[in-house]
Amino acid sequence: WLEWDAKSLTGKFLQYPDRESIPENIKENLIVELYSK
Repeated sequence: WLEWDAKSLTGKFLQYPDRESIPENIKENLIVELYSK
């Protein structure tokens, strides 16, 4: 869902990620809790 060019240090957003493609070490419930305050 992301494209990265290390030579030019640029990135491109290709599409919204699916839940399966998000790394496991991200805890969505903590993000929601933080922004709901």
